[in-house]
Amino acid sequence: MWNSFNRQSRQMIQNIENGFKTHPMYRDYDISTYVTDIQSGCIAMDIEKNGVVKKKFLFMPNEKGVIFNIAIYGQSLDHECQAIRNSGLCFGLPVEDVSIDNGGMSRYIDVYIGDYSHLL
Repeated sequence: MWNSFNRQSRQMIQNIENGFKTHPMYRDYDISTYVTDIQSGCIAMDIEKNGVVKKKFLFMPNEKGVIFNIAIYGQSLDHECQAIRNSGLCFGLPVEDVSIDNGGMSRYIDVYIGDYSHLL
């Protein structure tokens, strides 16, 4: 199945990237966004310092082209997962479910995004 993000969702991901790039805390970091899998439409965002990826976000589209899942890799996952759970938001998007997934090669936060059409 071939999925891709619609224009509004691509713009949201670009806005997230720009938010990191302009935040003073990330002044010394390199931030890049790229398609990781053309078939699934997955877009990755890497936050690197001195050539080492400190945080990675994988954005997955559904068949309508909206963000339905975000995987977050990096440090302090337990704290970050709890913060997302408490706020009910991830990058300002409503969260349907959030958990730590230990089943892959490395742990990550698995975030399922709710309907955000009212934000577009």
